[in-house]
Amino acid sequence: MAAAATMSTGLTSDLESCRDDVLNFLRRLRWRIASVEVKRWTAAGFLHEVRKWESVIEKDLMELAHEIALFVTEGGAMMGATVLIHRGAE
Repeated sequence: MAAAATMSTGLTSDLESCRDDVLNFLRRLRWRIASVEVKRWTAAGFLHEVRKWESVIEKDLMELAHEIALFVTEGGAMMGATVLIHRGAE
């Protein structure tokens, strides 16, 4: 079974703070990232949308954090998200 790590963004509509939180989380991982799945939730706790990044091994962490934060905060409504990171082969 492949290793994975998760984080919750909490409810947010602030792009900058969400990006900073995601970037800090990604930087704590000590392994290569293979793929990312983000599930966005409404403030009421209902699944709103899912987005996947399938091949991110060579992607810059700052760029990836920005893309994730954009997805979480787009639309301006308070949303939360669960970010699932899958470990890549070393």
